[in-house]
Amino acid sequence: MVYHAFQRYRSRAGAEVGNAMRPLAGVYTILTTPFLNDGSLDEISLARLIEVSIGAGADGLTALGVAGEAHKLTDSERRRVVELVVETAAGRVPVVVGASREST
Repeated sequence: MVYHAFQRYRSRAGAEVGNAMRPLAGVYTILTTPFLNDGSLDEISLARLIEVSIGAGADGLTALGVAGEAHKLTDSERRRVVELVVETAAGRVPVVVGASREST
């Protein structure tokens, strides 16, 4: 599944802008990645964090940054985090995903 920031939208004046990147503005919650006691991803708590953030008025969400502990996740876990954040946000707010990776 591929997610991207390009979408069709209208300018404030009502003119269709077409496929363009929507400007990012406002306050974006930096999501932490919750884990269960066995070290696996806590999907229920992540969904709760997203709902609380949106309910509190966040203008967007940021996943898999330093606070999201992306460096501790496997590729499939990172993919699942992105899926969960995008699905739970359900288009209500923009989602920004970190793309960094540890290496030597």
